[in-house]
Amino acid sequence: MSLSKQVFDNADLLRHIYSFGDPSHRAFTKNLQWELKAYPELFEERYLERKRKDCISYSIQEYLYEFSDDQLEYYLRQYKRCFCCARHSTDKPIWIMRQGINRGPSVFQNYESDCNCCCRTLTRHFIRHMQYRELVYS
Repeated sequence: MSLSKQVFDNADLLRHIYSFGDPSHRAFTKNLQWELKAYPELFEERYLERKRKDCISYSIQEYLYEFSDDQLEYYLRQYKRCFCCARHSTDKPIWIMRQGINRGPSVFQNYESDCNCCCRTLTRHFIRHMQYRELVYS
């Protein structure tokens, strides 16, 4: 039996496929763009607020000690999904198997040349910090 025949003979699968054209499905996927957005600017704002509050020289690397490995890995996964512009999506490092890897060009949403997103910068700080933790604590 051919694969297409198997698909079209399965009523549940057909119902699922055709549901993608439903207006409620379109509204749901439209809302996902906000639910899955990375928001790296919030992390940067919290860091700058903390730096102002303490009124001391406070580097981002020192601030990252306040986060566990799991928290930093969570942020890395979030910022990996930020496709704000071509410049920030190119050579953004990712954390795989306890090491940082630079990835090549990626998908992006706009062609703005004046994008102020800090996703790539923060990702690089996180990767450097995670690599340092690996060296010191292993």
